Amino acid sequence: MNSSHLTDRSPISGTTLKIVGMLSMLIDHVGAFLLLPWINFQLIGITSADAQSAATWQQIYYATRAIGRLAFPIFCFLIVQGAIHTRNIQRYLLRLGIFALLSEIPFDLAKSQVIFDFSAQNVYFTLFLGLLTLAGMKHFKANTLIQVAIISSTCALSYFLNTDYDIFGVLLIVVLYLFKAERLYQVLAGIFIYLGYNFYALPSFILIYFYNGQRGKFNSKLFYLFYPIHLIILAGLARYLIYP
Repeated sequence: MNSSHLTDRSPISGTTLKIVGMLSMLIDHVGAFLLLPWINFQLIGITSADAQSAATWQQIYYATRAIGRLAFPIFCFLIVQGAIHTRNIQRYLLRLGIFALLSEIPFDLAKSQVIFDFSAQNVYFTLFLGLLTLAGMKHFKANTLIQVAIISSTCALSYFLNTDYDIFGVLLIVVLYLFKAERLYQVLAGIFIYLGYNFYALPSFILIYFYNGQRGKFNSKLFYLFYPIHLIILAGLARYLIYP
């Protein structure tokens, strides 16, 4: 079943997906790096009179994290689109690798309020490993065994490094790539993989289905820079507002 007749007139371009992804990620990180630490701080010595207020704020926190689940499948889909259309996948890998390294200190500061925290790595590392997998699969497209070995190796590395979304993230990128020829099957396969991780992401797959194939006019540099910049801002706000 070809779905192109449904998506050609859709207003959902690459720019739309990027904006939705960035906004949902921002809401998610406000919850994770500002709201949750603040709630935990407020719970110290809490009285029964304040319990209802604390419960309300916890529900707000859960809502921010649910909204935030929209971001990652969108970013994975955009990585696949980039891998399909890029003229130089090595340069694409280099760009992702550089931003993974640049984002690690902002990520550690936002997550742990320390400069270096090697217990977990930022999402750019997951996206880099996913793209690296696709590059290997394209290079060895005639050898299924080597492709399987590449997928297994990058999944293992994501798990060992404890990157954001780790194995689920790499596998989602691989599945979206394997089913790239038909959008409906691509989306269904992505749902099958990812909803085992978090079912709140379902709306993002609806947006992906109606992607119209147009990149849009969003500045790519701004898209890449948004991640480390907003993490630095959130880390600073948390330090000022919450931590002594």
